[in-house]
Amino acid sequence: MRKTTTTDRLWICRNAMKKVWGSQSEPQDPLREWRAKMSPLKAAVLGLSLAAFPWFVMAGDFVGQASIIDGDTIEIRGERIRLTGMDAPESRQLCHDAAGRPWRCGQQAALALDAMVARRPVVCTVEGTDRYGRVLAACAVGGRDLAGWMIKNGWAVAYYDRLDRHSAAERDARTAGRGIWAGTFQRPEDWRRQN
Repeated sequence: MRKTTTTDRLWICRNAMKKVWGSQSEPQDPLREWRAKMSPLKAAVLGLSLAAFPWFVMAGDFVGQASIIDGDTIEIRGERIRLTGMDAPESRQLCHDAAGRPWRCGQQAALALDAMVARRPVVCTVEGTDRYGRVLAACAVGGRDLAGWMIKNGWAVAYYDRLDRHSAAERDARTAGRGIWAGTFQRPEDWRRQN
């Protein structure tokens, strides 16, 4: 899947504007022509539309309210999205605290992600698809990277992090004993193979 560029986004906007204002010819300076045709009311509506619906200018990416599937998977507008660079414990996975008592770390990871998102808009930049057909994306809430946050708070481990974005966050969580690092756990990929 080709990454959407700024130029692509501008062409998408230009074509949408042509539909809205009915421009029949190719303008020499599209912005000048749009400004000339645009009434203050149309300008206000366009501005509010772009602010309320940022997906309008972000073709190929996902923006919207997310449902949390588990600690590393969300769903936006019916599309399952796997957060890249991290792996969280599976929903049924158990970890052990410092005293050796089991606890539902997979469920707690999903709840932590849900609390972080807190029904705010999630912005995802698509990076590809996995072998199950899920979209792989780097996602953020309020400008904060979700994978980095999950790893730093001990709810996930760095996983196929080819850009090495999260190894420092994982070391920090391990050293501080946060989340799953407070006791013992099986790495999620190993748990999946055995269960």
